[in-house]
Amino acid sequence: MTITFEEAESELSTLWDYGWFDVTRFRFTPSAAIDLSDADVIRELTTAPIYQRSFHRSSDPWGTSIGLHGPFHIASISPHWFQHISPDQLLPRISEAISCIDFPPTVDQMAHVNGWVDNVRSRGDAIFLMDAPDDERLVVEYAHIWFVFTEFICVNRNHGELTVAVIGYD
Repeated sequence: MTITFEEAESELSTLWDYGWFDVTRFRFTPSAAIDLSDADVIRELTTAPIYQRSFHRSSDPWGTSIGLHGPFHIASISPHWFQHISPDQLLPRISEAISCIDFPPTVDQMAHVNGWVDNVRSRGDAIFLMDAPDDERLVVEYAHIWFVFTEFICVNRNHGELTVAVIGYD
């Protein structure tokens, strides 16, 4: 099975002083008329060339052939790292990521995050949280520059769309 992914829109907003919230919406189309599971979509995305991105520079686009996804070697990423969470678990997981930094983002900075949460809930997307194993072999040597790297993938098969949202601090 092959799924084609196309970047539809991407927004980057500031959190803290050196942090960010990056939300990118992708459209996807399977190569055949088949019934896809969320796991199928995530597996295909994490192995697709478009999933490569360092998140280290604001100008780095999706699909840059660098062999990385954030602090991870692209080849080390497993679709099994993405754990399904309920809509009620989304805000606590975001709060957990944000609390890693000693001072909270401003109310204005959180407005974009909260708007995204409202959108995900209203659309009824299936929400997945990246839960990577704690194994230094999976990350680049300089992975310490990402103090925070929390990724959510939200799949909406009815609309043929998914959203990748990353909270980061470097």
